Formats: sequence, C-alpha cells, structure tokens
Amino acid sequence: MATWSAEDVARYERAQALVMPIASMGFPVRITNTLEELGVLTLSDLLDWTQYDLLQGGNLGVKTLDEIQAALKRYGFQPLPKGTPPKKETTEELSGELVKRKTGKQDVSRCGLRPGDRIKTRKKGKRKKRGQ
Repeated sequence: MATWSAEDVARYERAQALVMPIASMGFPVRITNTLEELGVLTLSDLLDWTQYDLLQGGNLGVKTLDEIQAALKRYGFQPLPKGTPPKKETTEELSGELVKRKTGKQDVSRCGLRPGDRIKTRKKGKRKKRGQ
C-alpha cells in the first residue's frame, strides 16, 4: 500500500475543489442563482471569470464580489483578476465611421470634415409637412 506525500494530498484536494459545484460552496441562494445563470456551475468555471466580467454580468455588486473572493481564499485559490473594461473608441475613430456611413468615404479629410465634427443625421419616421 502506497502512502501519499503531503504534496500529493494537497494536489488531490485542490483537484477536488475545482470540480466542486458552486451550490455547495456556502453562498447565499441569490449569489448561487446569479452565478448559475451566468453559466458558472463549478469552482473551475468561476476561476475563468474576472471581477469586471462578474460585475457586468448583472445582479452582482462589490459586496457580493468580496464574498466570492473570500470563498476562493478559503479554498486556497488566488483572488479573481480585476480584468479591464473594453477599449473605448477614440473620437477620431467614431467620427471616421460616421463619415463613412454618411458619405461612403472612409477618409475624414477628403470630405471636408475634421475629426470630432458633428454630422447631422435624419431620424427615421414620418416627416411633418410644412404648414400643419
């Protein structure tokens, strides 16, 4: 009969924790339901998410995120990475796209417009006749 070293035992316990269902981690029902709606069913699934993604997922706030981080620490895992919001487009990129939609030309300088200029667009719908 082979005996396990302390390192083997720790590795086995970590592997068991990864397949542990979120429902058995001791979270309140609201947190468990929200995570399951996001597709987070096991601890391994949870480790694939960032803090930013969880907060954007809906129905989870900073206090809830703190509870999740505490549970990860309790099971010997690192806290979730913060994550970053997606890059917002610059004004120049946005104005170039509007010009392309409006005039069919990609280059803003050829249209006589400068980056950041406003482009008037019509609202779709019925037009009012004059005099009514």
